[in-house]
Amino acid sequence: MKKIPNKEKIVNYYKNQVEEYGFGAKGMDWKNEETQDLRFEIINKYIDFSNKPSVLDVGCGGGGYLGYCQKKEFHFTYKGIDIVPDMIDQVTNIYGDDKAQLTSIENISENFDYVIASGTYNARLDSKINDWEAYVFESIENMFKVSNEKVILNLMTPHVDYEYDRLYYPDLNRLTSFVVEKMTRNFIIDHAYDLYELTLVIYK
Repeated sequence: MKKIPNKEKIVNYYKNQVEEYGFGAKGMDWKNEETQDLRFEIINKYIDFSNKPSVLDVGCGGGGYLGYCQKKEFHFTYKGIDIVPDMIDQVTNIYGDDKAQLTSIENISENFDYVIASGTYNARLDSKINDWEAYVFESIENMFKVSNEKVILNLMTPHVDYEYDRLYYPDLNRLTSFVVEKMTRNFIIDHAYDLYELTLVIYK
């Protein structure tokens, strides 16, 4: 597994976000709770909660997705992972020690029905684009390996009016070619919602 580019900078970036804004949407580098919840809503379009599935949340942050789903009264088995210690402390303090782990996807061997990531790969900061892309692609492949049903993650769309230097905008041709070559032809890109983002759904 490739090392996380600029891991220390990324950890410090989110640590500073949380110190300034708390563990809500802004602390996770989102605009507001409304747009954060929309991302969760889109992810959940592709999850069947009828049989109490297991969900691995890669880059779980402060547990926003878990809290959202609990308010909706969805029944499922949850585990979150993150590389930022403050995030893990927040999740375990609120939801219990078994709900989150300080680690990254390459260290996960247990399988889950659904493996999700919301905003996890957006902030590359000053990492080189090629290095960040290689890290993201390998992470997606690792997510696929431990999923039973689907991998669901959101990314920035390259179809924007303005690009922020610190964010990662994937090349969709390269992304889809990678998915087909390394994983499966069975995937969709959901671009049908009002954010400058997309949701990639990879079927097992």
